[in-house]
Amino acid sequence: LKDYTTICSSAPSEQLGVTALEHGSRILARNRRILQQNLGLFTDLVRRHPEVLRHNPGQGGSIIFPSFRDGRSGAEFSRKLREKANLLMLSGDLFDMPEHFFRVGLGRAGLGETLELFEENL
Repeated sequence: LKDYTTICSSAPSEQLGVTALEHGSRILARNRRILQQNLGLFTDLVRRHPEVLRHNPGQGGSIIFPSFRDGRSGAEFSRKLREKANLLMLSGDLFDMPEHFFRVGLGRAGLGETLELFEENL
């Protein structure tokens, strides 16, 4: 859509792209640290609740799809989180997966606070 609606990229976007390329190794290292830390936090959560949760850590991506081991619905739990904790969670059925799966993005700083809210509502 952008190709059809604009003649060229914005100058600030181009400069930010150049800056990112110039510092690519530092940016990637920072992002890898965040991903590893967040995956560790989620893995610890699963270890504390093995009767409820299970997950496959994947092969290095920033998104995982854990599941509820106890058979609960991801869609129903998502509604509960939204109403009680103002927290958005997407259930597996939105990604053509069984409903007991749910999506977790590992790529942002501060995931620990979100996981605390998640755990409080298990």
